[in-house]
Amino acid sequence: MKSGYNTAFTFSTIFERNSNELKFADFINKQNEKIDLLRFSGGTLSFDYDISADGYGNKETNKYLPTVNFKNYIYKYILFVQLLKHTPKTVYCLNLHPLFKDITKIDNCLLPLKELVRRLGHENIYAVELGNESFMYFSNKKKQYFTICNLLINEIRKIAPNALISAPTEGCNSKRGNEWNKMVNRLPIDAISPHFYVNDLNLLDKEFIGKISILENGKYLRMNHKVICTEYNYKFVDGTAKSIPKETSQKIVKKMDQKAVEMNFDSMLYHSLLQESKNVYSKFVLSNDYALR
Repeated sequence: MKSGYNTAFTFSTIFERNSNELKFADFINKQNEKIDLLRFSGGTLSFDYDISADGYGNKETNKYLPTVNFKNYIYKYILFVQLLKHTPKTVYCLNLHPLFKDITKIDNCLLPLKELVRRLGHENIYAVELGNESFMYFSNKKKQYFTICNLLINEIRKIAPNALISAPTEGCNSKRGNEWNKMVNRLPIDAISPHFYVNDLNLLDKEFIGKISILENGKYLRMNHKVICTEYNYKFVDGTAKSIPKETSQKIVKKMDQKAVEMNFDSMLYHSLLQESKNVYSKFVLSNDYALR
């Protein structure tokens, strides 16, 4: 099973703290950390991401133009990948939100993928996600999502012909989630990209099988796709981040890894690679200028 990290907030964390991708890459190299996959931009950032804007972009000011902005963090990501001794492959997460308002924004939507291929090579693109947690925003727009995805799939295969194409799933134990998974299962894709956040081991089996299945007559029918989990971690809830022992969260994360192997998942990407010390969702935390956990 391949392993890796979601890079949400990684590059804003680095540059807000007067550090740089070279120092972080050196740190990873000295740790001899062999990363299979990295996801960009991922997380909630993918809802706002715009390659024609500075940084990750801002949904309040984004224009979604068909042009690149060299102050965009995708270029920090590309350099970071190139600096790593063990070069990871990329899982690119498309921002579909603008297409629900204006389908002509497809050029902006696909431009980051073209830039990744141009700079890193098409062989570096392991998978392309058709949006992030789309169910949360578009569960009542399944037909529109289906149409947009089919339009994008054809274009993605032209740009990155060897990449796996995946779509996000939801827990099939709810009626809405089950209908969403049925729709995803009809797409001409290669993989599904569930997210797993668990804080109770008694719920682990139900969570894992529910997000990779369709429920029919009370029976779980596993979807016939590879499973590329692009986010997983211990599920912190409000007020518990500081009170939960680190050993507890690590134990559950380890069990999640083991469960994924048992269920023959293709990949598991931890959320996240690097964030500020106040944030609990990261493998490494930036403290002071460059002390890392």
